[in-house]
Amino acid sequence: MFPRKIVLCLLAAAAICCKKAPAPEPAGEASAVPERMEWFRDAKFGMFIHWGIYTELAGIYGDKTDGGEWMMHSKQIPIKEYSALAKRFNPVRFDAADWVSLAAEAGQKYMVVTAKHHDGFAMYDSDASAYNIVDASPYGKDIIAALASECKAQGLHFGFYYSHMLDWYHPGANGCAWDPAHKGSRDAYLKNIALPQVDELLTRIPNVDIVWFDQGGDITPDEARLFYDKVRAYPNIILNNRMGGGMKGDVVTPEQFIPATGYPGRIWETCMTMNRHWAYCAYDDNWKSSGELIRKLSEIVSKGGNLLLNIGPDKYGSIPQICRDNLMAIGSWMKVNGEAIYGTEASPFPFLPFGYATRKGNTLYLHIHKWSKEISVPYRLKVRKAWLLADPSVRVRCRSRKGATTFELPPFSPDAAVSVLAVELKEQVPVQAVPTEGLPLLVEGVVVPQLSDADFKSVWTAEGPTATVEITLPAKQSIQCFAAVEPWQLWENPMQAYRVEALVDGAWTCIAEGTGDGTGITLPFSSVAASNFRVVISNPSGKASCSQIMLFN
Repeated sequence: MFPRKIVLCLLAAAAICCKKAPAPEPAGEASAVPERMEWFRDAKFGMFIHWGIYTELAGIYGDKTDGGEWMMHSKQIPIKEYSALAKRFNPVRFDAADWVSLAAEAGQKYMVVTAKHHDGFAMYDSDASAYNIVDASPYGKDIIAALASECKAQGLHFGFYYSHMLDWYHPGANGCAWDPAHKGSRDAYLKNIALPQVDELLTRIPNVDIVWFDQGGDITPDEARLFYDKVRAYPNIILNNRMGGGMKGDVVTPEQFIPATGYPGRIWETCMTMNRHWAYCAYDDNWKSSGELIRKLSEIVSKGGNLLLNIGPDKYGSIPQICRDNLMAIGSWMKVNGEAIYGTEASPFPFLPFGYATRKGNTLYLHIHKWSKEISVPYRLKVRKAWLLADPSVRVRCRSRKGATTFELPPFSPDAAVSVLAVELKEQVPVQAVPTEGLPLLVEGVVVPQLSDADFKSVWTAEGPTATVEITLPAKQSIQCFAAVEPWQLWENPMQAYRVEALVDGAWTCIAEGTGDGTGITLPFSSVAASNFRVVISNPSGKASCSQIMLFN
């Protein structure tokens, strides 16, 4: 995984000689979803585990107290010194049954575990390299086999994470330029270490459902095809999109953020930490609350995605208590509200001022993040009945008029994090369009189609640090939210600022201001009825740039 300030790709030039690779298959297209994806689309919630010998450091090395699984790289620790951590690694408190049971209690339907992270240490019994938990540590037991077996016993799907190109221990791999001992043949690394280890994991674990590659970096299409074909030999295994070399895989994997409108037509999964680090870090107390995590899960699922929530056990094999508490709290919420999460589809509404929505057949689930005496959706629903999942005995009245449906809620929310109102309908709600989608948005009088084409990969860049985007709606609408999708990552955040204005009574009025986080920004505001809007974008670090500009009614 990436620390927040390390650039996404490691660029170098290398190749391995083999036949020309055929074109890769597309990833997660709605028109051709493989059967292997069906359980994954319904599962919605999984556990990610980052664990290895880096936990011996607990995020502390010299004067640095905020390292994690990237500590070897960030402090450029010599291979000989770092690899000695294996001789100390003895997680006697590790209990596979306990870990899997905790995931199940939290409502998580699958688990993905680091089989080998960037430090090159394998958490299973590898014949390809003695640098593994069985041969190199006093613990001497296969962690991956134990967790895979326990997942099978308790009914969870299982996957392994494998860093295939970035490996700071084995010569010839990417990423360890500070130690001469790392110099070696790239071809030999692939042939003798990476490819055989992937083979070992695939052949020895009978219940692999997911292969989660990371840091493909400069891998060539020919090299990537070698890994790709090994995985595709098992047609039921799901492959993520981080192999590189043009191999898209099945699942898009945004890291540490929730895309503004999800990835329509794609299968996607946000991976996220509970604090700031993936691996255990003793000084990192920036924990998200259980309520915050429940709200993130609600938002992600409403946008059609899954949440892969990470835990980082310590060197003894103990899961931090706050992680346990958060997971148990989420599990309690899921026992009541799980039907609004599992097996649902994305919200038909691009924006709801009170929260989010999911749907399943003719039932619409309104995820209420902001409780009030009334909530409204921008569509005239044909309602059979409405009830709170937390208290079905409470009668919820509704009225429909002027293209909207309003629900009258009791005085108090039954859940402090998210309460869910289930609405059984006589007919399904059609997906509501984003008002700005496909409109000709103007910059300096010139139409910029990239800003409204619903393609998050298309990027517009201004000629300078500041630009004004002009938006003219076909008719006056009540607008109450602005969103922008940015072309960067969190760790590349240029702090691009936005000022949203509306032409009201002949005068331009500021209705919202904010700063993006590198991936985008969402700014709700009090409803404004207008047809003319403009967005002033300012990038203090370079040229103004955006992938999408959206207004929601």
